[in-house]
Amino acid sequence: MKRKWLAIEIIVLLLGTCIIPATAQNTEKTYPASKGTWLYVGGSGPGNYTRIQNAIANSSDGDTIYVFDESSPYIENIKVYNEIHLIGEDKNSTELKGFNPNDEVIAITTAGFVTISGFTITTETSNIGIQIYTSYNTISGNIFKDNSSTFETSEIGIVLLSSSRSCMINKNIFQNTSKGIRMEGSSFNTIRNNSFDKNCFGIISFYGREHTIDNNTMKNGSWGMLLSCFNASSIIDNIITSYENYGIEIGTRCSNNRILRNTISLCREGIRIGSLSDGNKIQNNSLQQNLRGIVISLSSNYNLIEKNEIIENRDYGIRILGSYNKVQLNVIKDNEESGILIQGQNNDIYHNLIENNSKGVYLQGSNYNRITCNNFIRNEGFFIYSFKNHWSIKNVWDNNYWETLNGNFKFIVGRLKIVLYTWTNWLEKQTYEIAVYPLRFNVDWHPAQEPYDIPEVR
Repeated sequence: MKRKWLAIEIIVLLLGTCIIPATAQNTEKTYPASKGTWLYVGGSGPGNYTRIQNAIANSSDGDTIYVFDESSPYIENIKVYNEIHLIGEDKNSTELKGFNPNDEVIAITTAGFVTISGFTITTETSNIGIQIYTSYNTISGNIFKDNSSTFETSEIGIVLLSSSRSCMINKNIFQNTSKGIRMEGSSFNTIRNNSFDKNCFGIISFYGREHTIDNNTMKNGSWGMLLSCFNASSIIDNIITSYENYGIEIGTRCSNNRILRNTISLCREGIRIGSLSDGNKIQNNSLQQNLRGIVISLSSNYNLIEKNEIIENRDYGIRILGSYNKVQLNVIKDNEESGILIQGQNNDIYHNLIENNSKGVYLQGSNYNRITCNNFIRNEGFFIYSFKNHWSIKNVWDNNYWETLNGNFKFIVGRLKIVLYTWTNWLEKQTYEIAVYPLRFNVDWHPAQEPYDIPEVR
């Protein structure tokens, strides 16, 4: 009998040592399993710390610091310099606020492989929630917010500096901050499954490459994403709505990015590719009820716009000012002005469904474009040339299906702009002109007799 009771006591002792990997604890709480030593902040345990920074000072690589919500809010500026897991009890009730307004609430300074989760990080007393100087960190399951009445302040949720890379920003909520996430020269980061609401900028990045931004929800602000000198990155499966300016702006000198399966609505412009940006792919996106759908800026060339739904935008669906861009296999319909407005040269418009726009394809002073094998339904082509660029041979309309076809070829009606006189009102800083617009025609000599089978997109 004694041996039996001794065996039971040994089993109970072993089980107890496996459940909680530290002695200081609140016995009413439960904890996830982790390697390393556990240190506790707040709560009612006899060995618990009162300040998070003191627990960090006594931690080692691989340790976990668990912060109870009983002593929330924690008002301190925290420096993380060990490879630790910093975990809040509940992201809705474990709050961190900065004490020094000139310091970050949390700075990950010299150690990588840091995990921070389970906090509300309020930037009303500091400009930055978390600033990351190192690589391979994970920021997950937090709330970043500013309690001021407007998001047009200087507060930022997370900053990744050029010394940081390969970080995971996952399942966080960004509310009412000036910028949700700012990346400065950082690369190879993943921003995934986050929620952005009432941020002036959801995500802003300068001089980065090979990022992945996917499955985020973004609404209510000025810019969803503003990305400049941003290269070889993927923007996939995001939902972006109600931005005063751009849903996604790929700015100057951004090349070889892939913008795939995003849903963008109620923005001034859905997607803008800035100047000197080449080789970007815009594929399988839905752009609906924006002022403008997609814009390819001047001197941006060799971009691909493919298999997108571009529907019910209040101005034009697509505007192209660059050259050698390809637009193919898109559904472009119910846009109030032009389906496609082309002001650049040598662009290829091929095999699109262009339906019920005020003008199907509108060529405005542009040359050497090819408009071939498209379905034009309940809209027409249109062009306007200046006097010196009026020759119709410079653009090619060929093998398109025209719902209004009568005969063996199709006239495309346009205008020739002849400026008779210009003058400038210097007080108004405005130039005026008098011009006449005589009719001209382009011709599709080989129109299709039946509509093309253009597959559904997305």
